[in-house]
Order: sequence, then C-alpha cells, then structure tokens
Amino acid sequence: MRRLLVVLLALVGVLTAPAGALAMGAGTSFPVAPSGIGAVLDVDAWHEQTCVVLADRSVRCWGRVSYGTSDEPGKALTSPTAVPGIADAAKVSGTCVVKTDGTVWCWGDSWLGDTPKPEDAPAQVSGIDGVSDLAVGDDATCALRTDATVWCWGWPRHGATGSNYGWANLETQPPLQVAGLTGATAVASGQQHSCAVQSTGALWCWGDGGAGGPSPPTGPLATYSGITGVATATSQTCTVDVTGAVRCRGDNSWGEAGVKPNGTASGAAPIAGLPAMGSVATGEAHTCAVTATGTGFCWGLQADGRLGNPAYGGDGTSESPIPVLGLTGIQRFVTGDAHTCAQLTDGTLRCFGSDALGQLGNGTEPLPADWSIDTPGAIQQADSTAPVRLPTPTPTPTATPVPTPKPAVKRTPQALLSSKSLTLSAFTVVLRKGAKCPKKLTITVRPKGKATPVLRKRVRAMSAAGGCTVTATLQLTGKIAAAKHLALTVSGAGVKPRLRALTRA
Repeated sequence: MRRLLVVLLALVGVLTAPAGALAMGAGTSFPVAPSGIGAVLDVDAWHEQTCVVLADRSVRCWGRVSYGTSDEPGKALTSPTAVPGIADAAKVSGTCVVKTDGTVWCWGDSWLGDTPKPEDAPAQVSGIDGVSDLAVGDDATCALRTDATVWCWGWPRHGATGSNYGWANLETQPPLQVAGLTGATAVASGQQHSCAVQSTGALWCWGDGGAGGPSPPTGPLATYSGITGVATATSQTCTVDVTGAVRCRGDNSWGEAGVKPNGTASGAAPIAGLPAMGSVATGEAHTCAVTATGTGFCWGLQADGRLGNPAYGGDGTSESPIPVLGLTGIQRFVTGDAHTCAQLTDGTLRCFGSDALGQLGNGTEPLPADWSIDTPGAIQQADSTAPVRLPTPTPTPTATPVPTPKPAVKRTPQALLSSKSLTLSAFTVVLRKGAKCPKKLTITVRPKGKATPVLRKRVRAMSAAGGCTVTATLQLTGKIAAAKHLALTVSGAGVKPRLRALTRA
C-alpha cells in the first residue's frame, strides 16, 4: 500500500513545496529552498547547521550556530546569515573554509576537531597551505593538499588525527601529515575516525575501530578496492565504488548501514535495492545517495522527515533505500545529524529533515510536530499517518483573508554556559536501536583539549522521540570555571554519546 501511495503522490505532483510556503517545526519530508540564496559553489551540513559558499565566494550559515556567525552561542538562525571576514572561499566544511589561495580558516566553538584554537571570528589555521579540500569531524579536521597528501589536527583521544598527536598544548599543535598516505583524492572525517581514498581506489581509515582502523594507519583496508567516494558520520563509514555499489560499515542502530538494524554492520556486502550510485552521504542515523542521473535515495531512521519521502514518517526505520520524492537533477547530498540538503545541477539547494534548530534555512519558526498545510492541494501529515491529498477549497469571494502575524518563538539553547555554571535544557541524545532510555545519564565537563580536571554528574534522563533528554545545572569551580573553552559529553547505557564544545562569552 505504501509503494502504491508513493506512486500516486508522485503522479499528482504535490511533493515540492514552494519556497517559504511551509512553516517547519520538528521536521519535514518536503524539500524546501533556503531563503535568500540562489546557486551555491559549495555546501556542507554538519550537526544542526548548514553552510554554503555563494557565487561571490562569501559564506553564509544557518541552524545552530556558534561564535563567528552569531554573538549568541547556541542560537538558532532560521535564515542564511553571513560569516564576516570571509570573501574568497572555495570550499566549506563544518565551520571551516578553504580559501582560493589554499589556506584554511576556521571560526566558532563547534567542536574539538575544527581548529587548534576556537575563534570568535575566522582565523587562519597555521602550518597548512596548498589545501584543495577539507573534512571537519568531531575529533579531528583533515585537509587534502594539492600534492595529494593528507594532514590532520584536533583531539587525539580516538586516533582520528591519524598520527602520534600528543595531548600537550593541543591548541597550538600544528597539523601533522598522515604518514604513508599518498595519492589521496578524497578525505572524510567522522566523530572519532577519518578516511581517505587513494587514486588507486584503495581506502584508508584510522581512529575508532568500529568504523575506522588503527591509528596511525598501517595501510589501506584489505577488503576495499575500486573506491571512488567515502562518507563518514558518528560511527559509520560508507563508500561508493566504480560499479556504483554502496557499502556501509559501523553503527547500524537505525538501519543506516542498509541492513536490518542490528547494532553494527560489517559492510561486507553492497546495500540491496540500489541502482548504481555516484555519491553517498551519511548522518547521525540516516544515509542518502544519488545516482549519476540525479535520482536520490535515503534509508535509516525516518524521524523528522529525514528520508525525504512523506510516506515514511514517524519514528520507524527503513533499512531499504527509499526514493526521495519531489527532487530531480540532484548533483549530491550533504547530511547533518538529522537533516539533508541536496545541491541540484543548477547549483540551487533543497533541504529536508529536522528543522528544530532552523537547519533548513527557510526563515521559519517551529510548529508542533503534528503539522498540516492549508495550501490548496497540499499534503497533510500527522505522526506516521500516510499523506493524503486535500480537496481544493471553494473560494469565498466576499472573504478577504487577513494574515495574522506569527509571534517570534525564542528557542532556549540546549547548553548555556555562564561564568560559574552550565545549564542543560532538554539536551537530547539519540538511543541505539532496541535500547530504552536509562534512568540516568552522565554529564562530563572538562577544559577543551585537556584530560583533566574533569567534572562528572549523574542526572535523571527523560524519554523523548528517538532518544533521551537531560535538564540540569552544574556548578563550575576551579580550572573548569576559569577555562574559556569546555568540552561537554553526555553519555550512558544504550545511547550514542553526544559531544559538544562550549565557549564562554
């Protein structure tokens, strides 16, 4: 029945909403256009934010932002906002750009792998130049240079930097070359691991063993060959090979590896049900890929509309690839934690999935998760109920609609750092497949880039859609209270640890 419904919806042509027509809340399966921008040169979705390089080589970002884009860390920007001080960007990843001269510039307090020292305004990363591409992860950032070598910097906890990167003076350590890796053509960096593709089609990965490999790397992974592209996420690696086959290994709690949710996937076999694909992108709990002819597919957790198909909503999962509806001419996907943006062949963007923090960028404020659209001929959705075609209303000539101004909604940051305290407000972590929200979660706070001192506190957890939330206030003392940059981790049984960097104003 679902597949029949998908076909019928595609035939009636009601799946693409006009820009600005929808007020997004928890999420939407409808592709929407970010407001105020046309064709872009580059785009990246990272956690709960999206950034683009415009035709004039300026950079704009939206979603949950930090210093460098907004003077209110943690603020949700619902529309593209200029990053000051960047006028000649070529590539963007996370909160870093590669400029046209091959230098790398980063800003903000987004996480430990972005820049050796977080900055309130874009600042150059010293010790690296001649960069052609960049991959910002959680623990590390890796740069691909024009000489086809790979250089990384960041936090060495899980080996994502790919070198004997020490703990001392993390904020001043320069990027280091990944030894033995030459002829690289692509690079990717996840939460705790990084990967690179060689011109020979070999795949190198290092860091967390679930999706990476030994660090420093000892050579290419033996079971991979003919690789043309790689994507990494929290604990997952996906590849595309010369035949167009997609394989994913690592975390599979929600079917994001394309097999029945089982905790971990080996990636031994290509994902079934896919035609030949040209590229792949993977998020917190979902994965998307596009064919060479511009057709998109997504799979994994369905929540917030992140699969791009209104017939697959609610909090269920689909390990089978689902066609993304309402989009043609897709050039590539980029994925954040729970949202996806498609760059089309004309350079324009369409985004779908979670909009809880403005990451779709169409200038709207949140509505309740159960939403409906009063536009004639649109689709109505409530929870996981299948979409239905609404009848076109009969016009009333004597009635003149008077728009009612919608009051602005002020979002409360999930993590707010003050001089002596850290307040978490409904701070959300994702459950692993089959797990239940534990009674308590552990909050860990330490100065960024330092192993000590550490503040830990066990707090009560509350169940939420697809995960758990914690609300608590921690009193900070000593070196933790004095540190400008802090690393926050929320973890516990059955949940995916969530890591965030915080910067005191």
